[in-house]
Amino acid sequence: MKEKTCSACGSGNVEGFLLDRHKGLDARPQEWVEGEPERGFLGLKLRGRRRGPVVARRCRKCGHLDLWVPELRG
Repeated sequence: MKEKTCSACGSGNVEGFLLDRHKGLDARPQEWVEGEPERGFLGLKLRGRRRGPVVARRCRKCGHLDLWVPELRG
């Protein structure tokens, strides 16, 4: 697998994730959700929307953060 490089300066980078905290200690990686946010009775409406995990890479040299969603479900 080819090493991914920074989209800003071309240097090598390190993979990581964005932490999302729900109700205190419940922690999980962030997700991307397709479409505009809509409020529902119990929070945001998510049913029927495509979503996937956010992958993050931080450049070792300039600190630039690249984000993408490699797979969608739903």
